[in-house]
Amino acid sequence: MTDHTSRHQFRGIIPPVLTPFTQSGKLDEPALAAVLDWFCHRPVNGLFLTGGLGEWRHLEWAERERVMRVAAEVVDGRLPIVPHIGGCNDIENIVKLGKVAAKLRVHAAALIIPEDIPEGPEPIHDHIAAVARDVELPLALYDTQGRGPRSVTPDLMRRILDDNIQVVAMKYRAMQGDDMLAMVEAAGDRVNVLAGAETVFLPALAVGAVGVIGGGCNIYPSILAGIQRDYDAGRHDEAIEGQREVNRLLAASSRVSWPLAGKIIWQAWGLPVQPITRATCRDCSPEAIREVQKIFGPMQHIAG
Repeated sequence: MTDHTSRHQFRGIIPPVLTPFTQSGKLDEPALAAVLDWFCHRPVNGLFLTGGLGEWRHLEWAERERVMRVAAEVVDGRLPIVPHIGGCNDIENIVKLGKVAAKLRVHAAALIIPEDIPEGPEPIHDHIAAVARDVELPLALYDTQGRGPRSVTPDLMRRILDDNIQVVAMKYRAMQGDDMLAMVEAAGDRVNVLAGAETVFLPALAVGAVGVIGGGCNIYPSILAGIQRDYDAGRHDEAIEGQREVNRLLAASSRVSWPLAGKIIWQAWGLPVQPITRATCRDCSPEAIREVQKIFGPMQHIAG
């Protein structure tokens, strides 16, 4: 797969897919299959698997592999698939998972910057280079901070590209326009930069981002797709109103902690997903859950 082909896949609305579990806490493969098929009929442009909201920290390596395999079988080429293979400084298991991903012919491997490496650009560069050297897939980096000692800075992005490390996309959780602009400029025409938070999707588009990967993509991809369409068509008032609606919806859903919020909304819409997470849920009172279900239950149209 060429750089150009891979990079072309990374634009638009890409949900960080929530991982379903059974009542007993096991990976729920039938529910996962149903969710993945459901996404194939929604206005999304790809699927990001086992990221933060996909609860990668609470999945065994074998479970992460199963998620990839189920996705490859169910999606069957209908959407680009981008599994997250990293998140910790365990190169051996990352490479093993990456090799499975390559055999499944996914479109790229996502790599979150590990939290257990030393701070600074050199350890980040070395980690990315080590994965890229042994995994025969282009990489999609995920910077969860946007700033800080374990963040990919624009200068580091330039160095990565100068070293010909095959990075084709980046989910960049920059909450300030100047940070996003600097990253877009550093990435140039070699790396597609996507907003990492839907609350700043429109401002990110205005400085050159080409899409969004955020929790709300699981619930209201139709509205997010409309923002991008309206912006591209010069309908800026409509795009602004769409962004306001996204922010209102995220605030309403966040009465319950994510990823549980997304799962109870899916369940209210008839998807066979249990309201179960392995991640600790901070805000999940029965009253808050009922309120979110009441608000979103009649709103399945926002998914498209």
